[in-house]
Amino acid sequence: MVALGDEVIGKPKETILEFLEHYRDRDPDVPIGFNDRFYDYPTLMQNCNRFRIKCGLGRDGSQPYILQREFERRGKGRLEHTILICGRVPFDVDKETQDDYVPTIAGLKNRTQNEVAKHYGFNPIDNVDHAHIPEDKLKEVNLDDARCAYGLGQIYFRWMWELAEYLQIPVDMIVRRQPSHVGNIVLGRQYHERGIISDGANKDRFPQLVSGKKANQGAFGKC
Repeated sequence: MVALGDEVIGKPKETILEFLEHYRDRDPDVPIGFNDRFYDYPTLMQNCNRFRIKCGLGRDGSQPYILQREFERRGKGRLEHTILICGRVPFDVDKETQDDYVPTIAGLKNRTQNEVAKHYGFNPIDNVDHAHIPEDKLKEVNLDDARCAYGLGQIYFRWMWELAEYLQIPVDMIVRRQPSHVGNIVLGRQYHERGIISDGANKDRFPQLVSGKKANQGAFGKC
């Protein structure tokens, strides 16, 4: 995905409309990008609002939703974006490379797309300042960025698909997982088999606690 800023070359409104049409024609299940949760999707949506265009990327024609979360990690404030698109599983490769220990072992200090792509042998174009891409190089660089992002996505998505198959859960639960998510699923199933946790309602599990038409949910009232 190529985001459009205020200084975009050419006709930004027409370019956005062409992009949205191409996106819907390709109809991707898992759209892949690199750092698009922080840049491409927000910038695209801002420009759609700017030109009064509906950013209908969802399979039902709905717009993306950006879930923003603030938290603290190792004493520092962090911000995370999760992109939700109806009927699709947006996959930001950058999120995986930041948490992957392989680039750490390889000595990658700045985990930009180009640096990670070099490590995995994709030979990206690396002599261009991405903040100021010359007009005659714009198409070439954008296509090369897309190639590298897609290639890296295949590397990281492969194990996600296999893990989703193994756990028998939707793949978006793996892509959007938190550090403890997979462990909770595995342990939760073990607890469920032993009757320690249940997905049933208390009014059905403990009918003796039902008082009139109401059930005590979640606790014994007179413990």
